[in-house]
Amino acid sequence: MRYDEKSECFTVNRLAYLNERFAYDVQHENYLNSVVVKKQLEDSGFNVNKDEGISDYKEQLKCILTKEGFANRMKRYCELRQMKEKCRFYLASDLMERQYEDLRFYYDRLGFDKIKALGYKESSLKNELERHYRENDIKRRFREVFAVGMRMATDDIKRTMGDVYASYGIKKKGVATQLEREYGIRLKPIKVTMPDGFRKGGYEFI
Repeated sequence: MRYDEKSECFTVNRLAYLNERFAYDVQHENYLNSVVVKKQLEDSGFNVNKDEGISDYKEQLKCILTKEGFANRMKRYCELRQMKEKCRFYLASDLMERQYEDLRFYYDRLGFDKIKALGYKESSLKNELERHYRENDIKRRFREVFAVGMRMATDDIKRTMGDVYASYGIKKKGVATQLEREYGIRLKPIKVTMPDGFRKGGYEFI
């Protein structure tokens, strides 16, 4: 699966599927045992000597030979990415990315701490991404509705915010100060003259 930012939904990743099929075939033809793998890595220019300080040969083998569930795979990938931040020549995480490109997608957008907090579970990561993209879209809508220079009474602001939330299926009351606190829209308290001539408390968006 991958997230399509244009359509804003998850779709089947055909290239990832073909890549996994290729990885499966490679496992059952080229990587039947570690001796064969070691020989192929040596032929490809990798230094797999035991005393090589930065070699991740064993981890590369693990990436090739291990079959595991998503949560365990995501956890291992996160740990490898943490190791790569200390040593940019560490290659095991790159190998996992070629087999499962969604790992890097989640890591780059959510980060290690958030993924760990969500238990490395794929469904939780998907829900978090959907929530993240939805919040960004709501923020964009609010910036359009409450444009700089506009003036609105507090009651009208609350009603408009409630309508926007409702359009996303969110049961949440609008509170004017949320615009500044949660969405970065600056407010200036003012008095707004209503059509009937009365003046009501409200805000100017600055």
